[in-house]
Amino acid sequence: MCDHCGCTPVHGETVSIPVKGMHCDHCSEAVIKALNDMGNVHHVSVDMAAGQVSFALGHGADLATIKEAINDLGFEA
Repeated sequence: MCDHCGCTPVHGETVSIPVKGMHCDHCSEAVIKALNDMGNVHHVSVDMAAGQVSFALGHGADLATIKEAINDLGFEA
């Protein structure tokens, strides 16, 4: 379930979440790599100006786990 609006994302759906603390290309590359390495998150992109990370959910992807991966990098999702 999405913490932002309460919806339940479905497999293949594109999701955008706010992420605080990204300030440079290294930050965005770290987030992209971490989410791509999960294996069930696809088409990851970062919009630093908007403070957003967008991605497509793969089978078994869980928003809480995705946010945890971002937070483990030192950002706030």
